[in-house]
Amino acid sequence: MTPLFSQAELSLQKEQLQLKIIEVEDEMDKWQKERDRIKNYTTNEKATVDQHFKELIRDLERQRDEVKAALDQREKIASENVKEIVDELEERAKLLREDKENREQIHQISDSVLFLQEFGALMRNYVPPPSLPTYSVLLEGESMSPSMGLLRDDLLNVCMRHVEKICKADLGRNFIERNHMENGDHRYMMNNYEWNQPDNLKRFSMFLSPKGMGLICNRLFYVVTAYPSIVRHQSAKVTPQTWKSSKQSVLSHYRPFYVNKGNGATSNEAP
Repeated sequence: MTPLFSQAELSLQKEQLQLKIIEVEDEMDKWQKERDRIKNYTTNEKATVDQHFKELIRDLERQRDEVKAALDQREKIASENVKEIVDELEERAKLLREDKENREQIHQISDSVLFLQEFGALMRNYVPPPSLPTYSVLLEGESMSPSMGLLRDDLLNVCMRHVEKICKADLGRNFIERNHMENGDHRYMMNNYEWNQPDNLKRFSMFLSPKGMGLICNRLFYVVTAYPSIVRHQSAKVTPQTWKSSKQSVLSHYRPFYVNKGNGATSNEAP
């Protein structure tokens, strides 16, 4: 009896274990399904959250673009308004400058008119002064003061130096022309030309001699007027252009001086 009881208990326990295994498997299926449901839920929620986040990002970008476009439009309108205001101000400044110039011109014209009116009134009431007296004074050389004598000597020395410079220039010019003539250049040949003393030396020889000096120092005439100027200005006399007066400029500008040591036939002088 005992083995049979034991086998029955074992069978019962086995069945109970089978039932527990089935219950555990059912519980496992239940929790597996719950896990799958939760997983699906989290996946769906995550996708939903991602979708909402993307939509939110798109909305923000769209709003940003709209705000940027609105700001650009407002900036463009403001710049156009500022440009119009600047143009109006420039036009007003131009008008003001023109008005200022017109006022200055009118002011100048008014000043000129007033000046002409006052000048006309002054000229109508103007009485010309009487003419200044003119008189002549004769001074003898012997009765001149020592200072005037010194002035006379200084003036004579200056004149003599100028005459000496002019005579030296004429002598140098005659030397150059004589050199050309001796070398066969007859372009400066004249029938009545003299190679001796220059014309200026002949002209001023009387002033360089003692007799000529006496003629200068003998008597001086001064014509003095009431004006404060003693020395009168005289315009320089225009001398006629002659061959002698023009050949010095021709030589200095167009004929350089060459020293020639040969004769006229074999000369290498430049023409």
